[in-house]
Parts: sequence; structure tokens; C-alpha cells
Amino acid sequence: MRSQRDDEFGAGMLLNRKPLVLRDKPQVARGNKRALFLIDGYPDVVVKVVLPREGGTNMAGSKRLLRRFLPSTNYRFLFREYKCYLAAKLAQAGQSGALPIIELRGLVQTDLGPGMIEELIKDGEGNPGTSLREMVQRKVFEEHHLELLNDFVRRIFAWRVRANDLNPSNILFGQRAGISQFVLVDGLGDSHLIPVRTWSGHLNERSLCKRFEDTSRVTGLTWDAKDRVFGLPRR
Repeated sequence: MRSQRDDEFGAGMLLNRKPLVLRDKPQVARGNKRALFLIDGYPDVVVKVVLPREGGTNMAGSKRLLRRFLPSTNYRFLFREYKCYLAAKLAQAGQSGALPIIELRGLVQTDLGPGMIEELIKDGEGNPGTSLREMVQRKVFEEHHLELLNDFVRRIFAWRVRANDLNPSNILFGQRAGISQFVLVDGLGDSHLIPVRTWSGHLNERSLCKRFEDTSRVTGLTWDAKDRVFGLPRR
């Protein structure tokens, strides 16, 4: 259950406040471009920021110039993910089941640049949730997890979620209000310059099917594109 303090954190931390110091804070997760930081006193949220680029980056020259003269392009993911989130929230009344993506709580200025405040998916013990990839690698993915994963798939299609990086590392298993479920925590939105998946529900569904098929190859699960369900590996 979310505390009142976390609600105030999500609603009140704006870009014009004193920068939040993250540089020495513990990280929940780290990728090539972004990292998630825990915040003291706020156990139900994390802050996602763009990591500073190292001097020896292999970025193409044109892109390096674009980032130099238009630094806001570093934060396109903020707009993309919020657009996806807001579209889902606006459609929420007509959908069944829990929102299959993380809740976003606003923006905050940090010593690493603008950060996005996000819901932290946790297990029943209060620890950060486990990715689908890790569950499979650790051989803890069982038949009851399959039912919950297929419920997640159903909700992704029902909510018409746009996802540019739907992969087993970004699908976390945890609990919300005591209910076990899978949640997409990163890679939200349509990343194409021409957002055809945003315009076309059919193209978006094809893209989602392709990404779930890719997930099946990574995890060893089977994928039935017709019924849109995963299955346990064939023995």
C-alpha cells in the first residue's frame, strides 16, 4: 500500500525545486543509458535518470552534434514514456484488470539531470521485483507464473500499450496491493520517428506479437501468436 508521504513525493517534487542528490545513492538497476535510484524515506518509488556519457563514446558524429546543440534529445524517453502512460490512464475506465505498466509519478530535478519518478515494483517481502529473464535463468518460473504472464499479455493488448523495448528484462514480477502480477517497467512508447504504431492499432498488435515471440526465444517458453499465449517449454 502506498504511503501518504509517497503520494506527496510524487505530486510535489517538481523541476524547480532543489536538485535531488543521486550520485551516491544506491541503484536498483542500471543499463547502458539509464539507471534507477532508490530514495531515502520513500520506499515505494525510484527515480530514473539518463547516465552521463563517458568521454570515449562511440556515438556517430551527427548524433553527437545533435546531443551537443539540442541536449533535450537526451530526454526523449521522458516524453515517449509519459505519452504512453497518459494514453493508458485516459483509457483506464474501459479496461479490465490492473494497469500492465508502471505508474509514473512526475519529474524531479537531480544532480544527474531531470529524473522521472516511478512506482517501484516489489515482491511480498518488500524487495525489488524480479525480471522474467532472471526468473527463467534461476529456474524459479513455474506453472502458476505462466498463468500470470499470460494475464499480463492479455492486459498489454487490452490496454493497447505501445512498447519499444518489450523484453524479459523489462517485465518484472512482483505485487501490487498484495496481488502478484507481471508489470512492464521500461521501454514504453513508440520510438519511431514516424509513429505508425501509435496511429495504427493493427501495426501495434503485430509489433507486440513480434516482441513476445522474441521473448519466447530468449526465455525458452513457447509463443502461440494466434491465441496470444505463452506455454511452458516442450519436453
